[in-house]
Amino acid sequence: MVLLAPFWEDNNLVAFDLFALMLVGLAFAMGGLVKGLIGFGMPTVAIGVLTLFIDLKTAVALFFIPAIIANFLQAIDGKNFYVVFKRIKTYLLCSAIAVFLGVHLLATADPYLVKAILACLLIAYGVAGLKNITLTVQPKQEFWLTPVVAGLSGTLAGITGSFAVPGIFYIKAFGLKRDDFIQATGIIFTCLAIVLTIALIKTGLLSLEITTLSFYAMLPTTVGMMIGRYIRQKSDAQKFDTIFYVMTIVLGILLWVQIFWG
Repeated sequence: MVLLAPFWEDNNLVAFDLFALMLVGLAFAMGGLVKGLIGFGMPTVAIGVLTLFIDLKTAVALFFIPAIIANFLQAIDGKNFYVVFKRIKTYLLCSAIAVFLGVHLLATADPYLVKAILACLLIAYGVAGLKNITLTVQPKQEFWLTPVVAGLSGTLAGITGSFAVPGIFYIKAFGLKRDDFIQATGIIFTCLAIVLTIALIKTGLLSLEITTLSFYAMLPTTVGMMIGRYIRQKSDAQKFDTIFYVMTIVLGILLWVQIFWG
C-alpha cells in the first residue's frame, strides 16, 4: 500500500478508518459517474484511482461486487439478450478462461510490473479513444481472431480488473446497434466479473474484510451512476467521452510517476 499502509496489511483490512473509507468511496463514485455518463469505463476509472493509494491486488478485489451488480443491470436492460449472447458467446468463453491466467499473474508477479501493465493499459485506452480508432473484422477472420483477442482481454482483466482493452474495441467491430453493443458489454463484463471473483477466491486474494468494503462501495457507485445518468440526459454525451479518455491517460501517467518516484 501507499497511503493506506496503516490500515491494510497483507491484503486484509485492519481498521475501517474514515480516511480510507473516504478514498474508496471517492474512487467508486468517480467510476459510477463515468459509467452513468458514457455507459462504460467504471473499472478503468475506479481501479485506476484506487491504485494511486493502495496496491493493485486489493483494488481489483474491492471491485467485484460493484462490477457484478452494475454490469448485471446493464446486461438485462435490453430487448435482444439471447441474440446478443449468441453473437458474443465465443468471445465470452475464451475471455472467461483467460481471466484465471490473469489473476494468477496478479497474485504472483512483481507488484511494480502489474502496476506498469495497468498504466500502459490506461494510456493505450485513452489514446485509442481520443483517436476514435475503429476495427474492421471480416466474418471469416472471427474464427481465429476472436479467441486471440478474447484471451488477451481476459488475461489483462485478471491482472488489472479492467475488462475494456482490447475487448471493447473488438466488440465494436461486430457491427452491433448501439443498444445491443451496450447490452453486449454488460453481459461480458458481468460474466467476467463473476469469473474474476471465483479466481480471486481461489488465489486467496478475496478476504472477508475486503468483501465487506466491496459491499460498502456499492453506495457511492450507485450515487455516481445516478448523477452521471442525470447529467447525460441534460447535456451532450460526446464531450464526456473525451473527458473520460483524457482522464484515463492522466491516471496512467500518474501511475508511471508513482512507479518511478513513489
